[in-house]
Amino acid sequence: MTTLAAEEDQRTRSITQHPSHFKDNPDPEPFCVGGVYTCPCCSYSSKLQFNFKTHMSNHLKQAVRHEGYFICKCNRQCRTAAHFHCLYCGHTILRKEQCQLHLSQCNIHTSRALPSPTASPVPPLSGSNAGTQQQIKAGSPSPSPTPAATSLLSLPPKCPERPPPQSQRPTVKCRHCGLTLRRRNLRLHLRRKHKTLITTMSTSSEHQTHLVLENYIGGKFVACGDSIDSYDPSTGQVYCSVPDSGQDEVNAAVAAAKEAFPDWSSRSPEQRAQVLNKLADLIEANLDEFAQAESKDQGKTLAFARTVDIPRSVHNFRFFASSVLHHTNDSTQMDHMGCLNYTVRSPVGVAGLISPWNLPLYLLTWKIAPAVAAGNTVVAKPSEMTSVTAWMMCKLMQEAGVPPGVINIVFGSGPKAGDTLVGHPDVPLVSFTGSTATAQRITERSAPYCKKLSLELGGKNPALIFADADLEQCVATTVRSSFSNQGEICLCTSRVYVERSIYPQFLEKFVAAARKWKTGAPSDPGSNNGALISKEHLEKVRSFVALARSEGATVHCGEGVDRLELPAQHAGGYFLPATVLTGVADSSRVMQEEIFGPVVCVSPFDTEEEAVARGNNVRFGLGAVVWSRDVGRVHRVAGRIQAGLVWTNCWLIRDLNLPFGGMKSSGTGREGGRDSYHFFTEVKTICVKH
Repeated sequence: MTTLAAEEDQRTRSITQHPSHFKDNPDPEPFCVGGVYTCPCCSYSSKLQFNFKTHMSNHLKQAVRHEGYFICKCNRQCRTAAHFHCLYCGHTILRKEQCQLHLSQCNIHTSRALPSPTASPVPPLSGSNAGTQQQIKAGSPSPSPTPAATSLLSLPPKCPERPPPQSQRPTVKCRHCGLTLRRRNLRLHLRRKHKTLITTMSTSSEHQTHLVLENYIGGKFVACGDSIDSYDPSTGQVYCSVPDSGQDEVNAAVAAAKEAFPDWSSRSPEQRAQVLNKLADLIEANLDEFAQAESKDQGKTLAFARTVDIPRSVHNFRFFASSVLHHTNDSTQMDHMGCLNYTVRSPVGVAGLISPWNLPLYLLTWKIAPAVAAGNTVVAKPSEMTSVTAWMMCKLMQEAGVPPGVINIVFGSGPKAGDTLVGHPDVPLVSFTGSTATAQRITERSAPYCKKLSLELGGKNPALIFADADLEQCVATTVRSSFSNQGEICLCTSRVYVERSIYPQFLEKFVAAARKWKTGAPSDPGSNNGALISKEHLEKVRSFVALARSEGATVHCGEGVDRLELPAQHAGGYFLPATVLTGVADSSRVMQEEIFGPVVCVSPFDTEEEAVARGNNVRFGLGAVVWSRDVGRVHRVAGRIQAGLVWTNCWLIRDLNLPFGGMKSSGTGREGGRDSYHFFTEVKTICVKH
């Protein structure tokens, strides 16, 4: 046997056949450097010899021989259930099934024989190391270690996932007070000292805190056993862990909401409005942090989140806190019968609310605010892809005075948490914003209970541009209406019909403006668009562009034409530039289906009749835009367009008092001041005979 093989054989047998030699021969001095005893198998260290000897004894008791491998089970030190170290090269294998594969590929192993397990044991450590101990303490060069010492020092130097020494553990610096502390303690420090909501603050290292969200049920944060990874769309990296809630979590939330309903519904509208206004104030006070979280979570630009998403979320609470104070009831007199009739409205109960990922807090508060203002309690499920700002809002509930159980947030996927929520017998009404396919499933699940449904669904919105339109204003607004928020707004115009006499001029200006619509890092103030929500959605949008190209369409700018210049940290993000297509047939899927991305089709038309017919030639009917200086034409065309909301010579100007919703496959029901109040209440007619 070669010298090297003999050493390996000696090392293997010293570990596997003498696990207690530290008890029999207590001489740990070869492992003492500078007065600190360091374990050769993991990061454990101690200044106390007794503690070190106990550790090593326990360490070696766990050692077993497995086909040429040393298995380590020092859970407390390396935090993994079981792993293997190759006795030849020190490589770490995390699965037993991979051992033989590695053994066959190990370069060192293939050049030498496997250590014999039947060889005679190596004598344990003896007491002949006293001189060694004195030399080490004197600071003189240490002599060659004994064979047993060599066998231990030859073990792999570290175990996977072991905690680093105290002095090497990562630290962060609080951006508020400059205090340096352990990264895992940052969240507690911010919450106690600065009342800060989120822990992804600027740090002294490049590490970001990995958020772990929890459900908010009955006024408390409740952990969930299962979780879903949520990604930062601008980098493609995991950003946080979201609870993957199921039946147990939903049932607990519904039970908490049901228990809170009697007290909350008995409060006056003024008392409920006071709570909503306080919550709005708290969100506004933390607007910048909410905006940063929304941008990181959804991929949109920070500027859009600061100026649109979060301010509108604040306004939603304030608007419904005010409007609930001003609703009136109906009454009639029947003098010939001696009767007085009047109506009263009462809250329904537990409202199930499901919001989408494109405008996360904006649309979640658009549902929560009217529901609780009317006296209902709610169980809300945000999208599992954009849950952070909803979780942040939950942290403000107690300070705002929201009673436990009034607002419950359950995170998770649609097939698990969402399906359980809409099918729950104690949830009498459901408000949903999302895809038409999901709405069909909700309708089926709700039908056995005859639930009230409000469904705000997708759109394939047209813009009709006539020759007498203000071309400069029209181009600028149509670029914004087509590409804002990466085109991920249900009201974005994805089909643009232009009167033929101005079609070439409009197309030239529109393509030039689209090229200036910058797609880049969300934090860049110069970016107009950020990243799409997910890799899957990016591929879906790209597939529509590829389909159009295969059908003979022309891609004037954007996907496949213009190159994106992105910072290195965003190279893995889900970015797509503003894309303009022409030559797409009305029957194409590109014209008929909702793309929900920065892709728009431009086509010419000849007559008003043709424009209206082509504008209505889809199964959706959510929004539309008409551009013309002719007042008569504006009213005429707007009246004939099959859409729940029509803008003329503008886009996305909203009065929240008025109804919002779609026709055809774009949904059922309406949302707004009066309409939301009617949906979240039941009307009762009372007749009094006098």
